[in-house]
Amino acid sequence: MLADEATSSLDTKLSRKIHATFLKEFSGTVIEVAHHISTEEATMFDRKIDLEANKKSI
Repeated sequence: MLADEATSSLDTKLSRKIHATFLKEFSGTVIEVAHHISTEEATMFDRKIDLEANKKSI
């Protein structure tokens, strides 16, 4: 699933719930494109790529 700025206009609490649902309900790969993501939400994902800093964390 590809989610481009899917939670950008939501508050943090609802955004966390949506990310948790994405990761629970979809058995395949989930790609979330986001300009801003909380540290808590970022830890929900297996891999993060920061395109601006050209950094990848696994």
